[in-house]
Amino acid sequence: MTVEKQLSPPAFDSRRVHLSGRTLAGRDSLLVNCRYLKAEGDALVLAEGTEFKFDLPVGTRRLFHTGQDGYFYAYAGSTLYRVGNGSSEVIFSNSTLSDVVRHMNSGGGIQTYAVCGNYVYQLGNDATAISAPAGGDCGAVYRDRLFTAKNYRVSYSRALDVRNSVGGVQGHGYIDLPHEGGRIRRMVAFDDKLFLFREYGISYLRVHGDNLTFKAGTISYSYGRLIERSLAVCGDCIAFLTESGFFRFDGTVCERIPLGADINLSLPMEGAGFEGTYYAAVILNSDMRALFVYDFKEKSTHLLPREATAVMASCGVYFVDAYKLYALTRRGVPQGECAVLETELSLLELADGNKYLDAVVVEGEGHFTVEARSESGRAEEAQGAAGHRLAFRYPVRGNAFAFRIRSYSPNVRICGLTLYVRQEKKYGY
Repeated sequence: MTVEKQLSPPAFDSRRVHLSGRTLAGRDSLLVNCRYLKAEGDALVLAEGTEFKFDLPVGTRRLFHTGQDGYFYAYAGSTLYRVGNGSSEVIFSNSTLSDVVRHMNSGGGIQTYAVCGNYVYQLGNDATAISAPAGGDCGAVYRDRLFTAKNYRVSYSRALDVRNSVGGVQGHGYIDLPHEGGRIRRMVAFDDKLFLFREYGISYLRVHGDNLTFKAGTISYSYGRLIERSLAVCGDCIAFLTESGFFRFDGTVCERIPLGADINLSLPMEGAGFEGTYYAAVILNSDMRALFVYDFKEKSTHLLPREATAVMASCGVYFVDAYKLYALTRRGVPQGECAVLETELSLLELADGNKYLDAVVVEGEGHFTVEARSESGRAEEAQGAAGHRLAFRYPVRGNAFAFRIRSYSPNVRICGLTLYVRQEKKYGY
């Protein structure tokens, strides 16, 4: 007797799974990893590019703007250089530079001062030592006076004329502050106060009138040791890193911000602020260098894979890489590299049954290569323009998928991702 069994092909339900631009921009719980991409609204766009400017003196480890377009101060070893437009000249040598402070006087002129360990110099075509205030570890201009700090002592100059000291509190042009919070490492004039950022706390001075009557105060703060050179003014706030994280200070309250990057917070690093965005030259726990970027408007973080050793901001953002000066541009990707988005997605929340990924649609602008890999390791690629259905040659079977989306387009924009999935129906359903 012959028995014949009739076999029927499996039946499928077709599904579309949509990931919004908000989700891909990292604003929801989905984990995403981006290279040369950043969040802009509910989308991902190309991150900042770079433009080579000129070579710097060998050994350059800090950079400051002179106030004159195209010229910078570069500190290498114990020497301060004035560099720009192919020229390099020594301003002073054999001094330990702590800070460079710029001040615009009432006539619109720029005055620049170099705060060194023992002296303060007024900078121009050369350096002229001034009698007061004393040298220190940091400096700032507040109420038309130059202030410096060393350990727990704040020194100050006479208003508008920093070449002459003035009798004031204690009669010697300085104030000794309590030791609580540790040594003063940075000073910032902000919100009509002179904030003193200490190793483990924040103090402030406020001047009443022209007779240098000071009011002192402290801000509640307990977030670990300050990474002193990371501090920078970013529009309406001051941003800085400590050994325990990243913080925003609005003049009253200190707020912790999720770091969003694997930064080694035990090492020195330098920060800069420009148009409401914070930049820091950091070293990751993988020992790779990068530029850490936090956009306060977008409330988003991204890393620029650059070997940056110093960063500064003036009329733009500049950084040092291998003793060369680079400027950040609005958008860009290094030649030969591409923008990359990586993420993973599980489809286990769908009903039981085999699932097959047939195609994807990248919403936005640009031309893309999409790689989809299942949990078994099988991968397929599809290529095409944004808005078009990119079909894989063979469906990718699985319950969880890893995606790697690449683009060499100059104007990449990713606003969403739609997955076309077939789900096998279970027998009898």
